[in-house]
Amino acid sequence: MNAFGGDVFHQNTAPSLSAADFFNSAALLLGRETPRVLHEVIPHLEEYAGRWHPAGFMVFALGDTGDGSSLRLHIWPRGLRRPHSAGKTVHDHPWHIASKTLTEAPNRDVLYTIEPRGILSSAERVARGLHRIFRATYAPGQPDRLTTDGACAKVVPFATRIMNSTTLNRIPAGVYHLDDISEDTTVATLCLDSPTVIEGPHILINTTASEIEVNRPAVTLEEALRAKALVLGSLALAA
Repeated sequence: MNAFGGDVFHQNTAPSLSAADFFNSAALLLGRETPRVLHEVIPHLEEYAGRWHPAGFMVFALGDTGDGSSLRLHIWPRGLRRPHSAGKTVHDHPWHIASKTLTEAPNRDVLYTIEPRGILSSAERVARGLHRIFRATYAPGQPDRLTTDGACAKVVPFATRIMNSTTLNRIPAGVYHLDDISEDTTVATLCLDSPTVIEGPHILINTTASEIEVNRPAVTLEEALRAKALVLGSLALAA
């Protein structure tokens, strides 16, 4: 594991990396890294640079594994969320993700299928209850850029996962999902993202816009201290 530090922004690619191979190695790595994160990172969270994800949770980039995967600490602090105006959105990832829940409160994850419906007018899209499909592009230090050609899709949930500290959440690249975590709970997960294996990500949004800019504001010192206290309290309850 390389020294904790900046985010690799998912610029590394490994198109031939299978989900099975990644998840097998991720389970071992997350098991090894969990004690360090619990005892060295979370108690000193205010010393780490964090940013707010557009879905409203905190992301602390903890470095890369040397093979293009990146380790992250995700925190949903109770009563403290900062989502983008688009709110929580169903989306996929062009990389595989493995995550381990660190807190007593479980991680609730809803999986979806997407049924494309082509390019439609706003009126027709609204009448049929559809979402526009956006493609996200990233550049270090720049806002996320979401663009669409107007293509729409129906969003259909098909499964809900309740993941706790004894289970590993596995999300293969291209699977659509949504973290469904109540604002009344504090959840922390340790995540490993693989290198990019397919195109994406794609985000489903109910909007008439054709382009959206999304900023990821820095987590303030006050916010980090509050999150640390909440996570440590949840870990103590789970002990």
